[in-house]
Amino acid sequence: MTVIVNRGMADSVMEIARKAGVKGGTVIHGRGTGSEFTEKLFGVEIVPEKELVIILMPSDLVSKVADELYRELQLDVPGNGILFVEPVAEVRGLADSHNKTNNEKE
Repeated sequence: MTVIVNRGMADSVMEIARKAGVKGGTVIHGRGTGSEFTEKLFGVEIVPEKELVIILMPSDLVSKVADELYRELQLDVPGNGILFVEPVAEVRGLADSHNKTNNEKE
């Protein structure tokens, strides 16, 4: 799952996700692009800073976490952020998943 929010909101994203059962995530800093995202202050364009929160989780948690984030962050309000989910075919390097494949039950 990837959640893109305004700078300073990553901690809120992770707090909500942890309460829903997630163990951790990764935060990447970025900035928005495109004329619809820029504002002018005294004639200078201001580009909004963003944070991307990437969270790997078991598939049985996805709906619960997405629903909680959508509700708590009010993602239905334009400009509050976006959330999207992508399937992961394989994971290596996580301490509790190194011996599991897609065919094994958790």
